[in-house]
Amino acid sequence: MSCTACYCSQICAVCVVHVQVAVVKEAGLPSQASWMCTLGSVQQELAPIMSSLSPCVVVVGQVVGLPAAWSMLQTQTAAVES
Repeated sequence: MSCTACYCSQICAVCVVHVQVAVVKEAGLPSQASWMCTLGSVQQELAPIMSSLSPCVVVVGQVVGLPAAWSMLQTQTAAVES
């Protein structure tokens, strides 16, 4: 995997700060939930719920920032939570 933040050939210190990560639990189900953070903060941010994340999909990189895809996921998640 190459760096998408600074275009180096590996994951570097710049990457962990800038590379986006999305975790989608129970994707496609009515109970779907999603979280977005960075590669460097994913462990800290998801630690409180880590044991309950299975099954989940982890998305890493620029695709996380695609607004159309995430607005759809957020709408579905909001509908489930209400």
